[in-house]
This record gives sequence, C-alpha cells and structure tokens, in this order.
Amino acid sequence: MYTRIHATINSETPLGQFTDSETLRTRLGELRDFALQSYTQESISDELGTGTRTTLIGRAQTVEKRVQVSAYGSRPRALRSHKKSAVLAH
Repeated sequence: MYTRIHATINSETPLGQFTDSETLRTRLGELRDFALQSYTQESISDELGTGTRTTLIGRAQTVEKRVQVSAYGSRPRALRSHKKSAVLAH
C-alpha cells in the first residue's frame, strides 16, 4: 500500500513519488510492502457533515494493516484520516 501527496491550491500537483505509507518495526525487522487485500466504501454522516469513508486493508507476512480515510462534500480538498491499526492475521 503506497501513497503520494498532491498539492491542490491552484491545481493538482504531485509532490514526489509513491512510497510506503508507513512501516512496522518488529524484533525481527521492518515490515513494509503491505499488499492490498480489500477495500470498502460507505456513506457517513458525522460532526463534519456527510461524505464517504474508505477502508483499506493490506497484509505483509502475518500482519494485517487497516487504514480509514473520510472525504466530505463540504470540504472537497480535504481528507480526514482515522486511526490506523495493525493486527496479527490468522
């Protein structure tokens, strides 16, 4: 699972290459290159308004990573990142 940041002030401009969004350090070394296993989208309504929440699930060896991001119609150039988690997959 890789990410890339874009500037969106006057136009959409990529700010660098796609890179690992994060790594996980363990006693045995770093885990990276989480392969995307699934993603879901759902409609939401919360204190920031109505929008869409996207959940991405990736896996590296025996660890599963879950990332959630929400986008709101009233804030078209902003994303809200939610708590990320990593768990041992069975």
